[in-house]
Amino acid sequence: MKYQKAKPYTTTSGIKGSIAIAHSENTPQKGRCASDGKAITFAFKNTAGDFVTWNLYGAKGVKGEIPEATVQKILSTVRLTKEPPTES
Repeated sequence: MKYQKAKPYTTTSGIKGSIAIAHSENTPQKGRCASDGKAITFAFKNTAGDFVTWNLYGAKGVKGEIPEATVQKILSTVRLTKEPPTES
């Protein structure tokens, strides 16, 4: 597994947090659905002051892999709700 050290990230709407990226390498190719994978996590505080995360898990190095530009475009749109979450 390869990973990048977490680093500061700010969304377009101004949410500040940290982003970490990791991916697997040399995954045994046993079956047609086997592939290396990637994971991206953005951790930040919500309006209630709780730490929450936005996560993306996907295949890496395959046809149809989500392009990095698309991941960054989606990630940049993360925003807070107007009301803090309530406990159920």
